[in-house]
Amino acid sequence: MRLQRTMAVWKIVMLGLAVLLGGCGLPDAPRLVHSSDAPLLLAQAHWQARHPARYRLVVQEDTDDRSCRQAVEVHDEHVAAVLEDYCGRATPWTISSLLDWLSYRAQTSSACTTASLACICQVHHSARAVYDPKLGYPYSATYQWTLAPNWAYLRPLQQLFGPRVIPDCTNSAGAADGAITIRVVSLIALP
Repeated sequence: MRLQRTMAVWKIVMLGLAVLLGGCGLPDAPRLVHSSDAPLLLAQAHWQARHPARYRLVVQEDTDDRSCRQAVEVHDEHVAAVLEDYCGRATPWTISSLLDWLSYRAQTSSACTTASLACICQVHHSARAVYDPKLGYPYSATYQWTLAPNWAYLRPLQQLFGPRVIPDCTNSAGAADGAITIRVVSLIALP
């Protein structure tokens, strides 16, 4: 009886320690330039070298629950006029801001959900884009996030408590799978 009680206490202590030392939510170490960054870096270089000083940009944003369009006139990478905006963005898109957005999201990564104390579920992030070979602007850019079990955290718990420890990440509070696709419908150089 005493051995069972000791084992139960040990399991509780180990579970508490695992929760405290989960390590999720810590910032990632600075990332070195990777070969998968080459298309984005090339696109940014092309855009910086060849972009028109003035242009009209029409962008389509699509998510699972909405689709919207925005049309702007840009002068020296600053929005000079908003012609159409059904997206309600605080800052309208320019090609430079779209490339910056992609650069920020280009690294595939995983992070714990903010609603998860113990880092049981992770959000996996990824981005992909297709670029104009001449000017470097993205024809289409998709940013996707997926919620999945954090097996690095769960395996020790499964060893302690058995294979019953499988979280339902699809119903985790505060997070869900999703994606946003931004397409450049048209880019017209202006005089």
